[in-house]
Amino acid sequence: MAFIAISEDVAKKAQFSTALAKYKISVIANSIPVSKLVVLGKQKSRATLGLDKSRFVIGIGAIDLSDPRKGGDIIPRLLKEFPEGSGVQWAIFGGNFLHKGDNARYFGMIKDYGQLNLIYSAADLFVMPSLHETFGKTTAEAMASGTPVVAFANTPAQEIIEECVTGWTVPHNDVEALIAKIRNAMAMARGELKEMGIRGREVVAKRYSPDVAALKHIELYRDLLPAANA
Repeated sequence: MAFIAISEDVAKKAQFSTALAKYKISVIANSIPVSKLVVLGKQKSRATLGLDKSRFVIGIGAIDLSDPRKGGDIIPRLLKEFPEGSGVQWAIFGGNFLHKGDNARYFGMIKDYGQLNLIYSAADLFVMPSLHETFGKTTAEAMASGTPVVAFANTPAQEIIEECVTGWTVPHNDVEALIAKIRNAMAMARGELKEMGIRGREVVAKRYSPDVAALKHIELYRDLLPAANA
């Protein structure tokens, strides 16, 4: 018998459990629809969404934006740190966003990949404030759309991000370090951020496409067949 985890982080935690300690745990990450998430022009995406073309746009998204595990306690601090007049415009999607501000555009729950692609592509930077994840879908989706990501270490996001190549990680739950990294990104040339986004797209297409996930499942089944037929 074998078990599949969708990240190394989940696999390590499962291996420590009494029930699963003696079993093999294979890691096969969730796939991302890379054909539906492509690199779109930022200015055109912003025009479509009604976002300010001159500001530094930061994206944030989660199913439940009020959940502390998803950064629900951190997001208000970020909005306060980068308010109207800071040169930032926030592009936020997901459920239960309760902290609206003059420089925050809230798009609600998005189920259409075309709309998601526009939001991710419009952003100069995507912030992943989650403290606990099983995979980190929005990290991979943002990268697939050509946007670098900053996230907390000791979460599965650090398995997706290539440090200083496709984005950055900061110490877990260190909000000051997260703010500092956002400021560093804001100081970078837009062309440099664009290059990071292009590399992020390449990484996601190579590691997290549906074809890659399917092949890994096939390989696992082939490895298990001899033992099952013995």
